[in-house]
Amino acid sequence: MFTMRLAADALNGFDANMQVEDGSAELAGIRMGNNVPSDCMAVETTDTGIACSNGGDIITVKNSSEPEVLNALLEYFDRVAKHETELAAAVSEDSVQTLVGVAASLLDNPVALVDEQSMTCSVACREDDALPDYWQYARINGRLPWNALEFMDKDMVFASRLLKSHDEPFIVNIGGRFGRLDVLSGSEAMARKAYGDGVSNPGFRSVSESETIVCRMQGSDGFKVYLFVLGSRSRITPGTLQLSKVVVASAREWMDRHQGVQRTFSNADILTRIAHGEEVSEEDQINQKRVMGLFGAEYVLVRIVHPKNRGHAWAASVFQDNIDKSHCFEVDGVLYSLCVSYASLVDDLESMASKFEMRFGLSWRFYDWSIVPEAVNQTEVALSSTADRVAVLDSHSVLFYIFSILMSSTKDIDIIHPAINLLANYDEDHNSEYLRTLWVYLRHERNLVHTAEDLNIHRNSLVYRVKKISELIPAVDLDDPETREHLMISFRLKGLKDRTEDEFDE
Repeated sequence: MFTMRLAADALNGFDANMQVEDGSAELAGIRMGNNVPSDCMAVETTDTGIACSNGGDIITVKNSSEPEVLNALLEYFDRVAKHETELAAAVSEDSVQTLVGVAASLLDNPVALVDEQSMTCSVACREDDALPDYWQYARINGRLPWNALEFMDKDMVFASRLLKSHDEPFIVNIGGRFGRLDVLSGSEAMARKAYGDGVSNPGFRSVSESETIVCRMQGSDGFKVYLFVLGSRSRITPGTLQLSKVVVASAREWMDRHQGVQRTFSNADILTRIAHGEEVSEEDQINQKRVMGLFGAEYVLVRIVHPKNRGHAWAASVFQDNIDKSHCFEVDGVLYSLCVSYASLVDDLESMASKFEMRFGLSWRFYDWSIVPEAVNQTEVALSSTADRVAVLDSHSVLFYIFSILMSSTKDIDIIHPAINLLANYDEDHNSEYLRTLWVYLRHERNLVHTAEDLNIHRNSLVYRVKKISELIPAVDLDDPETREHLMISFRLKGLKDRTEDEFDE
């Protein structure tokens, strides 16, 4: 494990001349003098520098004493050994955050693990680390921002093609915000496979500050995770790449050991967990509400239906850019957003739905996040009750849903009141509107004034129609509450059956 690459990192602050071709070779010994034998025993001398070697490669340190060099090497390797022990212990913990934290200390740089499917992640860094905005967002919210995922997805696809051999870390350079991933170091065979025989073995080389390390890992259960080592604190070197392999091995062991365990890396997907019925502590909910800026509010859950040629990343980005105080999350492949309710929310959604060709289903308003599972179902009910771009859950949509279920369960049984079909046939033969008159009359609880206004006819005309209806269906007692209820149910069922419910709606 103690390779020439790591020795070079340990001696980075010294006046050193590094002649290393195979940096992955193990460090064999330290000595003083010009000639470096293969056994590399330490020998005292004063006319040359101190040399570290694996028997072939040499790192020569000048203008420093032997104790200084030895202490630097011992301190570095002791630190590595300590963190390796901590990584081994972190593998047994259910939470991956401890492992990521130890990895960040070992690699002396921020570290992120990203779930390939949900883009949730766990980030470990110091408060003063200069992370790009999207990684700062990920550190706080536990997932990469939706408006970055469209770009990141392209890089992930490229990296996926490149990293066919899982668990092989690469030093990469992300050009611009989310540019193409360029392989700079790693396995020569993989580099040649990706770019052809013109690629030379990068071997032992310097790395610029703009570079990072990426590695794609796949657990035995198919769960895929990316490891990112972000070079914001100290320069990423081939030694860092060497140590990242230790992190990769530990992360892989954690993935295999915790198959079936909830994969959420942080509280970012706390709403997904709640929607699945998991128990989340009140403290975690409060902290997450504060992070999201959704604390102490009345909420509405919105189900987002976007064009088929657009992905969740695009839809969530559009939604959060247009609706203040909203947080998008996924449940079983469906995109939702938790929104703070405000007076013009529906109007804003109407505008956005028209502009971006989207549909939205809204739940009842609620205060307690424990209602989220019920709210998920409510948004489905709202969308199923109408073809409108913005479907708001109300009494009409609830009744529509209930009667849809009732009609489905009684499809082989005719439970529609016979008076409905009798009036419908009469209207068709005589070009009259007695069926609609009865519908409006019952909806207004037989109030003559309101019914006449709704039908836009004179009160006397309505009185005549009601009398005529009584003559057409003499066996129907409209003074009986249960009869009226049966008629109202029948109107709903007939509207669904004929797909002409609007004919009887307000």
